[in-house]
Amino acid sequence: MAATEADIERMKADVERYAKEDELMQDVEPDLAAEATSSSPQLNFIEKVDVLKRQLGLSGSVAEVVREAARQLGVECAEGRSLVELSNACVAILGPEAER
Repeated sequence: MAATEADIERMKADVERYAKEDELMQDVEPDLAAEATSSSPQLNFIEKVDVLKRQLGLSGSVAEVVREAARQLGVECAEGRSLVELSNACVAILGPEAER
């Protein structure tokens, strides 16, 4: 079965979206490694994303959730700011009660 032009365009859009998410995740991976070696009982990055999903009723990819949470909470998404930094700021705004 041959793909239509519309199918090809959708596939190209998906590839671009996945490439962008991969690029965003490269910023996250060094921060995740640092968190993994920490003995702190604080939430890790993925747990913070889960808090944002639960508290703000969000869904989507990790990048989408963090960026939407930042938008809703008024956290500046300056260029070069990692997803980990954004999630930390968002969870801090929600307060310690949100982590439970």
